[in-house]
Amino acid sequence: MYLSAQRVQAPRGATGINVALYRHSDTDLDADVWALDPGRTMGRVSGHPGRLETSHVEIKPGGNRVLSFIEVAAPDGVSETELRGAFEALRAPSLAHHRATVRVGHATASFSANLGGKDVGDAFDDLARAALELYANPAPPPWLASPALVIEVQSDDDGWRFGLDEPSAARVIAAGGQPARVRIRHEVADDFRKLYGHLYPHAAQWVTNLSGEALLELGGAKFVHGGQKVAEWPARP
Repeated sequence: MYLSAQRVQAPRGATGINVALYRHSDTDLDADVWALDPGRTMGRVSGHPGRLETSHVEIKPGGNRVLSFIEVAAPDGVSETELRGAFEALRAPSLAHHRATVRVGHATASFSANLGGKDVGDAFDDLARAALELYANPAPPPWLASPALVIEVQSDDDGWRFGLDEPSAARVIAAGGQPARVRIRHEVADDFRKLYGHLYPHAAQWVTNLSGEALLELGGAKFVHGGQKVAEWPARP
């Protein structure tokens, strides 16, 4: 499994902790990954996190700055006791160096924090608490109970167009939003990506005029181009 907790800062300054839990059952992760040294294990697993099981999102993804993070890589089914042991072993070197990687039993854990940010001890404890809470209570997030809004994506030589399909537009109106169709020229999209990352998470707010929190209550958004899903926010299991 792969467990990640990140304190992130949105482009407009809001901060929060986003946590995600992934499982590796029925994936193609190499079985020998757990025998590698801790740094290589973490690098391999973080690059192939597996299948999303659940998440807790406070700040919508897209263009955020990561202030600090904890991540854990371990075989599926690792005990909470081993996770707590890994965090306890990780805390001391993390406070001294703002980053560290350790292995306790079957659990490999890493921490990193930006210099000059929130007190590193508080940052570590907040992230560890959030990660353990999600691992102990991996219930599906409430937004999974609702189908994602469908945003249709079109492109031509000039740029990109985004708009809700009719059923999704009706749901947005009922939630107090204002459906809109948005066109973004290619050069504007390129400049936007350099500053904020992918267009998709932001386009969901552009075409609904709803906050990220309100979008989550509606189940998030699925982006469809040429009849094929090309992205979704948040990612679903």
